[in-house]
Amino acid sequence: MVQRPALAAQLVAEHGLRPEELRHPYVRRFVEVALTLPPGAQFPLHQLGASEQRLAARLLVRSLPELQELDDPEPLRRALADCVSRVREAGREAEILSIKRELRRARDAGQTAEEEALALRLYQLATERQHSRQAG
Repeated sequence: MVQRPALAAQLVAEHGLRPEELRHPYVRRFVEVALTLPPGAQFPLHQLGASEQRLAARLLVRSLPELQELDDPEPLRRALADCVSRVREAGREAEILSIKRELRRARDAGQTAEEEALALRLYQLATERQHSRQAG
């Protein structure tokens, strides 16, 4: 986002990324800021807090081959799709861990209905994870 802010719109429009899917608050902020920019605008580091600016500055100097391939858009498209896939996988894994904790709590408290609902959601997430791994 900090190197090519226009990619934020592509991530949202073509890959269906929602900023709220991003768990890291600084990265989410980078995407949100990038989405407000007109096409071709540079990323406005001055709109960020000091900690955010430090991370953005480190990311600005990072060499990303996918961003250099201007003649062939396929490596960039694949990289964006892979990033969105990893964001969704991380979100799913975090939700699985959270549900496991809630499931133990419901079981310990004898809340059978909640325990069953959580077990069903856990099963659904595990199934999604399996399908995602088979597709990848």
